[in-house]
Amino acid sequence: MELTQDDVIRIFKLIDESPMGRVSLQVGDFKLEVEKGTSPGSAPARAPRAAAVPEAAEAAGIEPGMQGSAPPEESPGADGHLLAVKAPLLGIFYRRSQPGVPPYVEEGSPVEEDTTVALIEVMKLFNPVKAGVKGRIARICVENNALVEYEQVLFLVKPE
Repeated sequence: MELTQDDVIRIFKLIDESPMGRVSLQVGDFKLEVEKGTSPGSAPARAPRAAAVPEAAEAAGIEPGMQGSAPPEESPGADGHLLAVKAPLLGIFYRRSQPGVPPYVEEGSPVEEDTTVALIEVMKLFNPVKAGVKGRIARICVENNALVEYEQVLFLVKPE
């Protein structure tokens, strides 16, 4: 049995809504162990990530037509007209496809609905994040290589 991105999102939602403090799941070679309710200071130290990201688009088999995020939602900004581009899933946020290349977008960059603005890595699979709106990037809200939560705001876009 192979897990899809939607399956993983559903699993995380079920775990989040579950009263259980610890969950273990194994499907084929995939094994997931989650423990809820730990304080930030008690979480185990994370080993530093390797500096190199494989040629994400090619290595992960990302198809150009894959949809990477939900439609942006309005977010209060200085002018009240900014839309939030949110993480479509939990994972590691990357602003560029590989080390040494420019980021997908910078503050002030114009974007279309189908513009890839970032990648999120989940279990060695790289998922594109699409802007979902035509406009300009007003603010980048997440650092490169950061762990992002499902529906966490990644960018604020001023629509055009």
